[in-house]
Amino acid sequence: MKKQLQLIFSLMILTCALHAQVQFSDDFESYNAGDLLGASSDVWVTWGGPGGGGDDAAVVNDNANSGTNALRLTAVGAGGPSDMVLPFGDRYTSGNFHLDFMINVVEGASAYYNFQGDVTPGTQWVYNVFMTPDGVINFAGGGNTTVMAATHTPGAWTKMGIDVDLTNNVWAFSVNDECVGSFQNPSNNLASLNLYPTAGDDFYIDDVNMSYSPDGAEYVTDAMISLDRSLPVGVLNGSTSISGVVSNIGSTTIEGFEIVYNGDAEAFSEAIEPGGEYAFVLAATHSVSEGASEGTVTLRGINDDENSCNNVSTLVSRSIEVPRGKLYVAEEATGTWCTWCPRGDVFMNYMNDTYPELFIGIAVHNSDPMAIDEYDAAFTSQSGFTGFPSVWTERSSYLDPSGLENDFITKVQEPSPVEISLEATYDEMTRELVVSADVEALSTVLPTAGLILLLTEDGVTGTGAGYNQVNAYAGGAQGEMGGYENLPNPVPASMMVYNHVARALLNGFEGEEYGDVLQIGNTTTFTSSVTLPEEWDADNIHIVAIHRNTDGTTPTGKKSTIAEAEVDPVSSTIDPVLAKNVEIFPNPFAESANVTLTLDTPTNVSIEITDALGRLVSSRDYGVQAGNLTFPVLANQMNDGIYFINILAGDSFTSKRIVVRK
Repeated sequence: MKKQLQLIFSLMILTCALHAQVQFSDDFESYNAGDLLGASSDVWVTWGGPGGGGDDAAVVNDNANSGTNALRLTAVGAGGPSDMVLPFGDRYTSGNFHLDFMINVVEGASAYYNFQGDVTPGTQWVYNVFMTPDGVINFAGGGNTTVMAATHTPGAWTKMGIDVDLTNNVWAFSVNDECVGSFQNPSNNLASLNLYPTAGDDFYIDDVNMSYSPDGAEYVTDAMISLDRSLPVGVLNGSTSISGVVSNIGSTTIEGFEIVYNGDAEAFSEAIEPGGEYAFVLAATHSVSEGASEGTVTLRGINDDENSCNNVSTLVSRSIEVPRGKLYVAEEATGTWCTWCPRGDVFMNYMNDTYPELFIGIAVHNSDPMAIDEYDAAFTSQSGFTGFPSVWTERSSYLDPSGLENDFITKVQEPSPVEISLEATYDEMTRELVVSADVEALSTVLPTAGLILLLTEDGVTGTGAGYNQVNAYAGGAQGEMGGYENLPNPVPASMMVYNHVARALLNGFEGEEYGDVLQIGNTTTFTSSVTLPEEWDADNIHIVAIHRNTDGTTPTGKKSTIAEAEVDPVSSTIDPVLAKNVEIFPNPFAESANVTLTLDTPTNVSIEITDALGRLVSSRDYGVQAGNLTFPVLANQMNDGIYFINILAGDSFTSKRIVVRK
């Protein structure tokens, strides 16, 4: 068998030169258990070159799909050391390529492999595949953006297949010989397969088959469907939208089509010219059920379509259960001078667009016109800081921006110690913004924990060299990266828009301590005011409040625009002093709660209650009052939900959020 492999590989090199067909297969039966594959094979190599080094992997006989032998790759620590490469014999840019192999992901572990676009490994990643412990397969482009998904059974052998029509740029994937879908790859070339176990990976490989033919025919009628979000993650029992693009990659006009999901067909009358595409949003939605569930979107109604696999696109939903009060906080280290920081911009925007109600993104700039020196210095001096770009998630771990979604899925399901609501008043004439953050304890909160108040801004632009973004992805040599591959290096300021930009730390990097123990149900309020500079766009400002634990981690927060936070039921300005003097307990409540207020001088007090839409529920004028006061609030006129208690003491006003749960 080994001699046969040597002969095949020799023929492969020869036939590549003659533009003929290439074939290769390996079932690992020609090796002995314990043999290092790179050192024993004339085909396989390691990332570092010929085999026999520390990155070589051993053939094993404890688990195989056929025969007795297979290749096992197990990560040590953060990844590696084994790092196996299967060269395809050339860098293919046209023709038809096929590869399939069997993979068995050990239960409780994950797997990763990728395709390289250049003969020299490490030059270009053109495709990545991630297999998760819960049975999800993520097919991702070179920039790690998932373009389709499927499922597998952990602990069982799964057949993974890829068929690439490089001539027409159609990349099709299959699982157990069932088509998952296809897409057009901005990096339309192939040179090798790379098997590299990253942290938590442990998997077996067996029965590898590869073939290549230089032939590639043009299709007269060929349409392809691809989804915007092939791996939607949603709240359990909720739903996610289904959208994508239908592309005409044939040479004749497509005159109308249907898209089918879950048995329901939606008709589209749009004509698509050759080379054109149509973006769609289905009326149907995908229901998020427990765990990972698969769904298929099918394109039909196109006569004589010559390629059926690219008429299918598969999505997999993964359910998350988000505890009360929980949001995910991500602080990104970035700078316009940073050559790889476009990657951070792409993934921060992706997370914000995909999970707008659960994601709090903050871009902390360094050494450019958007930098806040206090924020930048404190951030970059932290133990464990890994450089630019990196993201500090919940101030507990640093990661590359491409890893945000997986980290988010884990952390957003963890309990939150508090629930935060935001209120604000804004004077458009003076540009004074008064912020009030109400915090309710969902577990015991210690006095040295704190609340951080800050502002971010979206849509930031500027002029001058300081706003030019250095761009390592220009020209596409590093693969797809959210459109940056089509932009110059540097990207001129006139073409750049910066989001999530940290604009102001209102009470410092560590925030303000609570000062007292908060038991479950206790509430407290933090206030701050700031005058917005003229160059800031108030409509694009986000108010952000972040809870800080005593260990420095930030497990939750709250964000809102000024318009979302504004309250103005009685007076135009919240009085920070009055706000600090008002407490409500218990909150939430079922029958009654008490509003406590301390007034040093006799003052007329009135209280009104409004619902979340601003409709008046009740009001009462208590006349002139002084001292330590308690006012009862009864829930007999209120249904379950969110309300606001608006307190007017003389000329001072504040508003507090309350929750009724009967």
